[in-house]
Order: sequence, then C-alpha cells, then structure tokens
Amino acid sequence: MHVIKTIGKGLNLHFSGTKAVVMVADGGSTDDTRDVARAYDEKSYNIEKIVSIYRGIPGKGSALRAIFEVAKFLRPQALAVFDSDLISITPDWIRNVIQPVQEGYDFVAPDYNRFKLDATITNTIAYNLTRAL
Repeated sequence: MHVIKTIGKGLNLHFSGTKAVVMVADGGSTDDTRDVARAYDEKSYNIEKIVSIYRGIPGKGSALRAIFEVAKFLRPQALAVFDSDLISITPDWIRNVIQPVQEGYDFVAPDYNRFKLDATITNTIAYNLTRAL
C-alpha cells in the first residue's frame, strides 16, 4: 500500500491538473494485492484506479504486458511503472520519472544505489541490454 499511496501523493503534488490512472496488475499473487489496492481510496478528482488480474504466466513480464495493453488503449501522455515492493519511493520520484517524458524524452530510468548482490538479473542482464539499446 506504501507505493500506491506515494504515487497518489506524487500525482496530487506534481500533476494536480492532469488526469491520471493508477493500475495494479496482479498475476494471482497470494498476498492480497488486489484487495489492498481496492481498499485504498485516494479521494482525488483527477486520479482513477484500475485493479486487475491478468491471465498468463505469473511474473513481472506478464504484468508489464497487461499494463502496456491498457496504455495502448488509453494512449497516455506518459507511462510510469513502479514495483509494488519499493520502500524508498517518494512523491518526487513520480515527478522525476513523468516530467521528462512530458518534455519530450522517450525513456526515463532511475539511477540509485543498492547492495552489490541485489537484483542480479537486473544488473547482469537487463542493465546491459538496456545500455546496448
């Protein structure tokens, strides 16, 4: 719930005049993700919430595909994706990821420090693939 609350705060703080959609794409997790997301009420006139379950292979890849399919339909000015287990996220992250896209950048990626053995797949595969692009 921390991430969805922080995203709501960031949207209200930095993009209060812009319509926003927060989507939770759940692949059948057992941690009550959908119930927690549905229970959170932002009470904001400009933020809508979509809580969905997708069918297919569980995992972040399928979740991203579901989010991108919704984005293809909604055609937003910007799309930001955040992991649901982030602890260090702040409302300013929302501005820092979305604003450059609104200003013409095609892709924004965070740069932050983490323990050297955290996120081995991200560091050894995804990072190198992204750098190659």
